Amino acid sequence: LADRFTRPKMRLVPPERRDLLWKTLNYQPTPKQLEILEDDHTEKLVSGGFRAGKSATGAMAVSLLTAQFIADYGEKAAGQVAWLVGQD
Repeated sequence: LADRFTRPKMRLVPPERRDLLWKTLNYQPTPKQLEILEDDHTEKLVSGGFRAGKSATGAMAVSLLTAQFIADYGEKAAGQVAWLVGQD
């Protein structure tokens, strides 16, 4: 019964691929941002003060998911369009 309510885990991008993307984007996460980005839960609640990096962390998480999707689906992902919509 307990397994029925277990939340699914997100498949994370392998560290070597993630680090290459971060180097390309000139992105260096803070220790707290890294903790969030390495968390494998599908839902995350992030709070912080003004200019704490919440949006940057979310954008990087989406970039990592997009890179993983392209790596997984290659040819099927070619030419496809995805929209990221969020409340400002």
